[in-house]
Amino acid sequence: MVAWFRQRLAALTVPKASSYLGHKELSCSCSTSLPGRFHPIVAGLQDSVNALLGWTKAPAPAQAACTAWIGAGMEHLGHLLSGLTDLLHHPQVQDLQRRRCQTASSWTERLLGDLILLADAHSCFSEVLVSLKQLLDEAQAAVRHRDATRLAAALCTRRRYDRALSSLAATLRAVSHRSSSPAAATSDSGEPALAEAVAAATCAVASASAAIFAGLASASASSVLRALTSPTTASSAEAMERLQNLEECVVAAEDGCEQVHRALVNARVSLLNVLTPC
Repeated sequence: MVAWFRQRLAALTVPKASSYLGHKELSCSCSTSLPGRFHPIVAGLQDSVNALLGWTKAPAPAQAACTAWIGAGMEHLGHLLSGLTDLLHHPQVQDLQRRRCQTASSWTERLLGDLILLADAHSCFSEVLVSLKQLLDEAQAAVRHRDATRLAAALCTRRRYDRALSSLAATLRAVSHRSSSPAAATSDSGEPALAEAVAAATCAVASASAAIFAGLASASASSVLRALTSPTTASSAEAMERLQNLEECVVAAEDGCEQVHRALVNARVSLLNVLTPC
C-alpha cells in the first residue's frame, strides 16, 4: 500500500512557473477591467480567496482543537470552489471562452491541469486517511491490551503515511506559489482580471490543502510520541485519549476531503463543458 501510494505521489507533477504569488491578499479593484455585471461574482470569489488565505496563515492549533481547525479549512475550501464553479458557469465567461476557441487560452489550460492535480492530491489524501483510520484502530486495540510490541508496530507503519502526507503537502505548496500566466496579460477583453482571480483561487486551494495535510501529519506525529511513552495505566488512558482525538481529526478530514474532491471534479467538468463546443 505504501509503495503504491509513493507511485501515485510521484505522478503528481507541477508545471513550471517563472514567478511567485507570495500569498498576497487580493483587492476587488483588480476586476475593474471586467464588465460591471461581472464584478459581483468575481468579487465574491476574491473574498473567498482572502478568507481561505487568512485561515491558512493562522497557526495550526493544538491537537485538541485539530478537528475544528480541519473542519473550518475544509468549509473554506468548499465555499471557494463553489464560487469558482459559479464563475465558470457565468454566461460571460462561457461566451469569452467560446470566442477564443481558435486560440486556446493559456490560463484555461493551466486551470484544467491544476484542477486535476488538486483532485488527484485529494484522492491520494483520502486513501491515506483510510489507512490511518485502520492503523489507529490497531493502535487503540494495542493500548487497551497494553501490548507495547503491537502498538509500536502499528505506529511505526503510521509514520510512513505521515511522511507521505508531508510529501503531498510539499507538492501542493509548489502549486500555491505560482503566479498567474503572463500570457493572460495580453488580452484586452477583461480576461487578465479573470485569469488573475482564477489563478489566485487555485493557488489558495493548494495552499490550504497543503496546510491541512501538513497539520494532520504533525498532529499524528505528536500523538505517536505520547502514545509510545505511556507505560503506566494513567498514561495509557491519556494515550488512548490522544489516539481518539487524532481519529476524530482523521474523520473530519475524510468527510471534508470527499466534498472538496467532488467540488474540484465538478469545477473541471464545468470548464470542460465550456470548452467542448470548441
